[in-house]
Amino acid sequence: LALTLMKSLYPPDNASDVYICSSALIAGMIIGQLGGGLLGDWLGRHAAMAVVMSLQVAAAFGSGWVGWIGFSDGINIDIYSSLAVWRLLLGVGCGGVYPLAASIAAESSSAKEDRGKLVALTFSMQGVGYLAVSLVALILVRLLGEESDIAWRLLLGLGCIPGLALICFRVHRRRMESSNAQHSSNITISK
Repeated sequence: LALTLMKSLYPPDNASDVYICSSALIAGMIIGQLGGGLLGDWLGRHAAMAVVMSLQVAAAFGSGWVGWIGFSDGINIDIYSSLAVWRLLLGVGCGGVYPLAASIAAESSSAKEDRGKLVALTFSMQGVGYLAVSLVALILVRLLGEESDIAWRLLLGLGCIPGLALICFRVHRRRMESSNAQHSSNITISK
């Protein structure tokens, strides 16, 4: 959707620019799926999830800022090539989430019969995400217009919000668990 909005503002030199930009995300997802499981085995699933989610957040944010700031400053590289690099990195982050989310969801279920349901629920949220992107694109186009440089940038950049929400949730949860553990140890000591 963002590429469709970009084409009128930044006419591509050739059609392959747009195709490469579209394919970069998928190529990154393949790399991420292969690497995410290995990273989970090496660092541990939760630490690996933090790494791939951080990469996903940074790449989504970078996608929205492409051409304004970043590594292409001073280098003769077009906006589509820069965006393809950010989308490749985003794909690595997204792809890394797949094996890690499945294993974390399965491991976090206390009842063995609920594991499949929890994994299915985890992956069913992709449909919610696809719907949300379309709705956000519609709202941005209605508010800002099809020829707005801000609309496509917001559409790409807002992709960092789910990852940020997950990171914040995990940090808050860890603090609560630490606080609860400290509180229960204080109760045990005072008896």
